[in-house]
Amino acid sequence: MTPELELWGLSIALVTAFLLLGRFVSTRPLTWIDIEGRKARGTFPALALLFTRSGRGLPLLAIGALATLGLYLLKKPLWIPLGISASQLLSQGVVELLKRRFSRERPDDWLGRQERGLSYPSGHATTAVVFFGGWLLALASVPMPPAMSVVAGVVLAGWMIGIGWSRVALGAHYPTDVLGGVLFGSAWMCAVLAMVLRLRPIA
Repeated sequence: MTPELELWGLSIALVTAFLLLGRFVSTRPLTWIDIEGRKARGTFPALALLFTRSGRGLPLLAIGALATLGLYLLKKPLWIPLGISASQLLSQGVVELLKRRFSRERPDDWLGRQERGLSYPSGHATTAVVFFGGWLLALASVPMPPAMSVVAGVVLAGWMIGIGWSRVALGAHYPTDVLGGVLFGSAWMCAVLAMVLRLRPIA
């Protein structure tokens, strides 16, 4: 089996898990995971707000612009940042449609800005995988000393985890919402990578 087909297979498996989880949490009382997860509300609120804010529109635009400038100065192809940005926008559009499909109400009593919208899946968790995960993969194309590459990779991976954690710590999402966002974002990225592999020989 080719890597492309393996990625499509993994994407389908992740989407299936995402849909099954969404159906389960949107039609039944809160799970034990969600009840216990609510106890994390209020943990390191200042740090949680930092992570959450980094997953919103303007910070993402600024990060994308700086990363694009960096790749331009390194004379790397600009389709990488443009592709990551387009993937982020499209995935968030699909997430909004999926939220309406599952219609799960958000938790009460949040910390920080009260956001509109429904709960499953977490758009921030999807962003963590699609946007920050996309840049994590893009690091492979950037020449840098091994130590610097490891540090940058650890920071990006930690930031991805931090964004998902922050949504529970602020009480804005249940843990299963975050898991749903990770599943959907991972499925999305697998599909994107499969398409990149398909198109790469043509480029």
